[in-house]
Amino acid sequence: MDVTRRALAGGGTKDNSIPATLPTGSARPPPRRKQSRCACSSIQFRKRKDWKQGPQFELTKEDAVHMQLQALMDNNKPFADHGIEVLYRFASFDPFQRSNYFGRMTDLGQFERFRRMFHSAAFKPLLGHTQHSLLSTLQVSEHRWRQRVWVQGYRDFEQGTYSFNLVQRFGGRYDGIWFTESLHADACADGGPRDVC
Repeated sequence: MDVTRRALAGGGTKDNSIPATLPTGSARPPPRRKQSRCACSSIQFRKRKDWKQGPQFELTKEDAVHMQLQALMDNNKPFADHGIEVLYRFASFDPFQRSNYFGRMTDLGQFERFRRMFHSAAFKPLLGHTQHSLLSTLQVSEHRWRQRVWVQGYRDFEQGTYSFNLVQRFGGRYDGIWFTESLHADACADGGPRDVC
């Protein structure tokens, strides 16, 4: 029995890759729509109107730190952990290498790992803080700069002192732009030493 007779009889074929022939004079079936197999097809992406909140040539080093602190103050506006995302844009580390951005060697290649560090005890006061003030600045070299800030957290007992270490890049599309090389907590939110947080 050949393939054509089996298809007409309704038996089908063992090999589904061989198409069954249609009887002469019959209309073609409507073409099938290709279904997307991508898991991301169900995700609705946000339109990014806030890309201006990130490293720019026009920003001075003081403005760069101020923009990052303001983003952390309004961390969950316009969406959850937006302030942390702004800091990730300013972060100057290689995502394929371990980094000491937070004062100890960690793998920060993915945003989720970077975000988790801010929800630890040492950096929790930065998220949604109520006020911050400048403690000191230090020009380390011509293209390196450090600023220490004090932060009052969302809760009354949360406060901390942090050092923003900035570096100015050279060459390429980021020439002359200030990035954050590291962010160190001087003490935990409860006043304990940094290495126990």
